[in-house]
Amino acid sequence: MRNRRGVAAVDKGALAEADEPAQLAAVALVGLTTLLVSPISWLHHAVWIVPVLAVLLAWAAPRSASAPGSKRLWAAAAVLVLFLIPFPSLGHRMQAAGVLPFVGAVMQNSYALAYLVLLLALPLVSVTRRDGGMEGRRRAISG
Repeated sequence: MRNRRGVAAVDKGALAEADEPAQLAAVALVGLTTLLVSPISWLHHAVWIVPVLAVLLAWAAPRSASAPGSKRLWAAAAVLVLFLIPFPSLGHRMQAAGVLPFVGAVMQNSYALAYLVLLLALPLVSVTRRDGGMEGRRRAISG
């Protein structure tokens, strides 16, 4: 739908009914893609890791009291630790010192490799709403 200025208008009702975790995952995927296709991606461009972590934490949250989510929580924690420790800087120092140059090269490119792995893995993450999403709303309305 277009308004009188020719700008595409967004139906707020449709956005309100959309699945928020899925939207957040889509935003995170777009951010990760921009990090990978950009010719220059500096560390401060990696703010897209914040929505990625939010998606991973939503995925790691237990669906019920009996469903342990500890393995999933460890995966989210591993991504957080990966971006808190300056692996590229450590890899650069290793290469400059001549200590394990291959490992240093991998560490130097660890963020780009992590972006690629997250871009491939994030669509596989099953993010579901705790209230049942649209199905839960339809049941609540109809019944």
